[in-house]
Amino acid sequence: MPVTSPARTLLDLAGTRISDDRLRRAVREALALKRVWPAQRLVVEADGAAWHDNPLARADDAERQKLLEAHGERVVRVTWTQVISRPLQTLARIRAAGAPVVHPAST
Repeated sequence: MPVTSPARTLLDLAGTRISDDRLRRAVREALALKRVWPAQRLVVEADGAAWHDNPLARADDAERQKLLEAHGERVVRVTWTQVISRPLQTLARIRAAGAPVVHPAST
C-alpha cells in the first residue's frame, strides 16, 4: 500500500484546516521520532491576513524570526496571496532558499 513520507504528510496537513496547535504537535513528534530531518535549517512562515495583518502579530512574527535566525535558521515569509496567485514563483523562492525538491515518486 503506497503511503506518503512523514515530511510530505506534514506538508499535506499544513494545507488543511488542522489547527496550528495540532500541526505544531505533529511536527514536534516527527522531529522527536527522527522521522523528518531539518538539515536545511529552513523555516517557511505563511503569513495570512487573518492572523498576521495587525501590529501585534507583526511584532510577534518579527521576534520569532529574530530568534530563529539567531539559532542559525533561515526564514522565508510567504503570504496567502503569493501562494495562491504565484505558486510557481513562491515555490521557486522556497527552493532557492534551500528546500529540497520533493518528487511525486518519492512521496
